[in-house]
Amino acid sequence: MIKHFAIRLWSALKTMVQRQPKNPDRTELDWLTSDTQEIRRLLDERPKLFKPLADVTDPNRHAKYLVVAELTWRIWMHAMAVDVLLRQQLYTPALVAQRAIFDSLTTYGYLVSHKDFQDESVILLAYSFMRDIKHFPQQQNVVKEYKATLDRMPKHLVETARTRSKDHPRTWSGKTVKEMAEIAGVSGYDPLYAYMSGEAHASAMGRHIGIIQESGVMNIHLGRNATEKEIQSSANFARRALHAAFKKMWDIFDGPKISIRSKDPEVWLQEQTR
Repeated sequence: MIKHFAIRLWSALKTMVQRQPKNPDRTELDWLTSDTQEIRRLLDERPKLFKPLADVTDPNRHAKYLVVAELTWRIWMHAMAVDVLLRQQLYTPALVAQRAIFDSLTTYGYLVSHKDFQDESVILLAYSFMRDIKHFPQQQNVVKEYKATLDRMPKHLVETARTRSKDHPRTWSGKTVKEMAEIAGVSGYDPLYAYMSGEAHASAMGRHIGIIQESGVMNIHLGRNATEKEIQSSANFARRALHAAFKKMWDIFDGPKISIRSKDPEVWLQEQTR
């Protein structure tokens, strides 16, 4: 299902790129579409980049590469989703996708800045496997496979993951998202994360259904129209996360020197504060 969804999403983005006018004055949303295509180009041209993923002689080292690749993939896919949703004027769902980007980027940043980066990657995988075993006990094949994988992992790291899953705040890292963001240097937790979380968990009410009297008639307005700056700001957020994640992955996988055909997303952000 995930594979088919990704293919449909990618097809939609390719269509958008083909329809874009050759305009040098691109918006951040235009650049977001371009960036997702650029990532694909760079990866397609360098298929040997992921060679470390094929080396499983050291399972712990392999876990590090696996987690980095998956976190980058998550941010890339969510960035595509933000692009599609914003173009369809679905601003609130785009905020939910942005929250997922924030979570992935925070986990990513925390991991790569940790002095025990490799061990923490194994702990994250162990935590994920144990959570799925708990959530899907009826799927015997999955449970059997994950338990076998946990048995092969270093016992002290598996035990750390188990302890963290039970103790407050019951996260894989043993820290809250805010604490991880501070350590990772990911800005925007206050008030951005709380705002996006309200949309994701349906605790933000009274914003999307409006009952307005017009010419003596009560009309219902659904959703809310985002301003142009809100749209471009959302696109810029996704771009900055995508650039940061991709460049870090490229360094970790020891990729060759490359030139990214894009505009630095930090430029737009700087222009807003002038």
